[in-house]
Amino acid sequence: ESNFLADADGNLKVLAEKGRPKHEKRAGDFRGSLTALRYGFAGGANGPTAFVLAGKRKRAGYSDKWLKEHGCAHGSTIAMNENAFMTTKTWEEITPSIVSGLRSAPYVKENPQWWVLEIFDGFGAHLNSHYALKYRWDHKVISLKEEPDSSSICQAYDKYAAKSDKSVQRINLALLRKIFNEGTIDIIDQWKLLHCAIAAVQ
Repeated sequence: ESNFLADADGNLKVLAEKGRPKHEKRAGDFRGSLTALRYGFAGGANGPTAFVLAGKRKRAGYSDKWLKEHGCAHGSTIAMNENAFMTTKTWEEITPSIVSGLRSAPYVKENPQWWVLEIFDGFGAHLNSHYALKYRWDHKVISLKEEPDSSSICQAYDKYAAKSDKSVQRINLALLRKIFNEGTIDIIDQWKLLHCAIAAVQ
């Protein structure tokens, strides 16, 4: 399934195609982005956070250990793919790290016989992978899907933590713009945005 546009002169342009999970227009200015998947526990502790950035390789030094040293919980990780969007392949790639983080949560690690309940929305990548669901089940993590368009009501993150996160991110993005305008840094890229996202997690 594709979307086409043609003009009277017979020029044909492909606007979209079904096989691509995300479409972006190339522009002269930087429109960098990243995806952050953040977990939290009902008891108030931070869970693992997965960051998805565009590219083939991580920048040197940006390891899972580095994330932990900068305030992220155990199991936090950085994944790279073509568009910084959570795809099924990326979801499978981060699954072992996320599950390790969930199993090492306070009280859970002291009680290995306990099961962990993971609640997420119905986003496609969360449900498309038998591997990811089975890996969770094999490590005593039960995955529960919410009804569509209910996360703003049902998810405590959306009701409480998201507001604080957005406030922190606005402050840090403003600081990033300020030092960019002063010439202290020469470019704002996704790796600098990653620092803003980590500040929100802390």
